[in-house]
This record gives sequence, structure tokens and C-alpha cells, in this order.
Amino acid sequence: MIVVLAATGMIGRKLVEKLCDAGHDVLATGRTKEKLSTIDKRAQQAYADLQDPSSLKPLLKKAKIVICCAHGSHAETIIPNLPKALDRLILMGSTRVFTKLPDPQADAVRQALELFNKSKVPGIMLLPSMIYGSPQDRNINRILSLVQQFPFIPLPNGGKAFVQPVFVDDVIEALFKSVSADLAKLDRTITVAGPEPIPYSSLVKTCGNALNRKIHILPVPISPLSLVAKLLKPLGMTINQDELVRATENKSYDVTPLRQQLGITPISFEDGLNLKIQRGWYPRKKLSF
Repeated sequence: MIVVLAATGMIGRKLVEKLCDAGHDVLATGRTKEKLSTIDKRAQQAYADLQDPSSLKPLLKKAKIVICCAHGSHAETIIPNLPKALDRLILMGSTRVFTKLPDPQADAVRQALELFNKSKVPGIMLLPSMIYGSPQDRNINRILSLVQQFPFIPLPNGGKAFVQPVFVDDVIEALFKSVSADLAKLDRTITVAGPEPIPYSSLVKTCGNALNRKIHILPVPISPLSLVAKLLKPLGMTINQDELVRATENKSYDVTPLRQQLGITPISFEDGLNLKIQRGWYPRKKLSF
């Protein structure tokens, strides 16, 4: 049996559907009956809270494969409750582990990865970069909202830093292929990112092009943007200063293992964004000019 933990998000739901299509016996878990009702009916369903170890142990007893679609930090709850006969554990980390900046989220993933490696549990931790393409895609949806309203977008240092976002379908495919791949031929961690790094300014302009909006980038030093963030906070408009600093850090990754070990050719940002738009999974904002 394959147990999919935290299966009620888009990634989990689509993964469960693919696993059922492939004929696997699947148990999908979630924290509410309402969310579990959205899961493919071919899968068994059960309540599980990743913060509550007692809810996990009975469900994992007969598991051959365990996939966690939630943050990798839950490894500390999952690993002690795994059955001895487990074939593999598939975890989701993040490329934030590679940051050189202070980052509590990155620290949490690093701790989970260290625990995973020390445990000697068979499996893999996937490290996706910024995931985009779903209806709840916060980062790209925010940019799509902005480009519909403003022709000039200020970016720290002109958006010269590189990013390498990954389309949500590629993340789901990576999870799916990790189920049947030969573990002996897989790295312990595999980065799941787009095909190549692109400047953040290009990402923003691509968002504008997808909606037929010509966008101009305004290069702004990081210091004034940090000041603006502080001024807007009392007005209820929050701009995370840490995110502003991270926006100046290059995020470039090697996806050779993703291609060679899992057989996945990630889709380009432009093509992935166009799919998102075609599916109607983006915010509509009335133009203000």
C-alpha cells in the first residue's frame, strides 16, 4: 500500500489520482472530512495530523511506500512511526537548503534532511524550487495581479538575480516517478526545478506578456524598498523584508539528476505559465489606468 500524507492540497490530490490510474492501492490522509472529500474516490481516506504522532502509527503499519506532500520538517514525526518493512519514504524538502542567507525555513529543511540521512530509512527527499502553476500559486499570482494594474514594476537591483521556478505538474511527476524508480540509482536528494535559470526581471516580463501587458522594470536599490516595506506595514500592507533580500540572491540549480535519474524534462517558465493561464488559474484584476 502507498500512504500519501497531506494529500488534500493540489499536489497531493493530483498525485493520488495518478497513483490510482496506475493501479496502486492508495491511502490518502488529511486533517478534515471536507478536504478529504475532494480526494479521488478510488483511494482509501483517513484522518491524520502530522503534528500528532498517535494519528500516524496505525495508518503507516501496513505501508510499503510513504509519500509526504507537506513540508519536509514533518520528517521528525513521520520517521519514528514507519514500519520496518518499508520499501521507501518520499519527502518534500526545498531548494531553500542552498541559501546562504539567514532563513528559518531553510534551517527546518536542513534539520529534516539531516534526520532523514541519519535514519538510514530507504527513500529520497525531493527539493523543489519555487513551485508555480496551481490556482493557489501565491508568488506568481501576486505578480500576475501587479502586471494587470501597473506597467512599471520596481525590483531590487533591477531583478538581475536568477530564479528557476518549477511547474507544479513537474513536481507531481517527480513524486510519481520516485515511487517506482530504482532507489539504488537515485541520489538521496534530487533538485526539482525549471530547465534553466532566468533573471527575475524576465520572469516578471513573461507574466506581463502572458496577459498582453508590456511591463517596464524599475531598478531600485534594496535599501529604499526596505524603507517602503516599513512604511506600509502600519497600513496593513505587508512586504516581507527578508523576501526582498532573498530576491537579490541567485537561485540557479543543476537539474541533470532530475533528467537522468527520474527521466523528467522540466517545462520552461513561459510554457508553464501559458498552461496556467489557459486553465484559468490566475487572478483577474481590473486595470487602474
